[in-house]
Amino acid sequence: MVDELSYYSVLGVTSDSSAHYIKQAYRRLAMQWNPDRRTRSPSHEIKFQQIQQAYSVLSDEKKKHYMIWNCMKKEKMRDILI
Repeated sequence: MVDELSYYSVLGVTSDSSAHYIKQAYRRLAMQWNPDRRTRSPSHEIKFQQIQQAYSVLSDEKKKHYMIWNCMKKEKMRDILI
């Protein structure tokens, strides 16, 4: 599973990227890492799944807001515990 904060880095975009740019990055990477287009190896399939998961979260506004809220909540809890 991909860490929530690295969804943007998996797709190679920044957190302020537009939905159109995120979609472009996803399509480019999905074509590049698609296991049907490359030799099948577990590492390629894992990378492709990470790309799909990142796009699934970043393309859905509800999932994206929940991810951001959850990350902020974790940061506050970490600050309280330190």
